[in-house]
Amino acid sequence: MIYFDNAATTMRKPQCVVQAVQRALESFGGVGRGVHGASIDAGMAVFQARQRISDLFGGPGPKRVAFAANATEALNVAICGLMRPGDHAVTTAASHNSVLRPLFRLEDAGQAIVSVVPIGADGSLDYGAFADALRRDTRLVVVTHASNLTGDVY
Repeated sequence: MIYFDNAATTMRKPQCVVQAVQRALESFGGVGRGVHGASIDAGMAVFQARQRISDLFGGPGPKRVAFAANATEALNVAICGLMRPGDHAVTTAASHNSVLRPLFRLEDAGQAIVSVVPIGADGSLDYGAFADALRRDTRLVVVTHASNLTGDVY
């Protein structure tokens, strides 16, 4: 089996991940919850993770890296945090519900205008229609690279 829906569940975690989680469970305290060694060690581990992620993506620094419990939560925070009343967003019909639901919720509340570009019967994206959906006031474009349902790549 080839499994590509790692945002939902990552199967067969690498041994290094298992070891890191085990180490954290056995030795870390709550981040920012005390001045004892276990709490300080946890805080340093989180800071180092933020620093490495910032470096990986060429970001401005660890203070600009935020963690979320999962991809759905992260998308909700990003979408709802970036959109302002009256803003325009573009997505596709192939987008995951974690994208569509917050966009539609904002639209239903009159806080956003959402353009959803359709997907063809053959699973293809009409790039011309996508380009036509973009406007000067488009604040957010949220698209999937590969469908978690069909495997189609856009």
